[in-house]
Amino acid sequence: MSDPKFVLCQDCLKLKPFTDARHNCEEQCECGGDFCGCLYCQETIEALMAGETKAEVLGTKCDVSGWTAERGRDVIE
Repeated sequence: MSDPKFVLCQDCLKLKPFTDARHNCEEQCECGGDFCGCLYCQETIEALMAGETKAEVLGTKCDVSGWTAERGRDVIE
């Protein structure tokens, strides 16, 4: 796998360009969540970008809807 290009907010699932500061939790998302750019999160990012919404595929706590890289997600409870 190539170098990560994005980090994923662990709360709202918003994407931002990868930086070490974001990946190391030195810079937080606007929502207050921490970013991560690990291999597991890169797989989640790829699935989200491919249109996946199911929690069991994404590895999220619940299904998502209305996701965009810029805005993050809406939660289906």
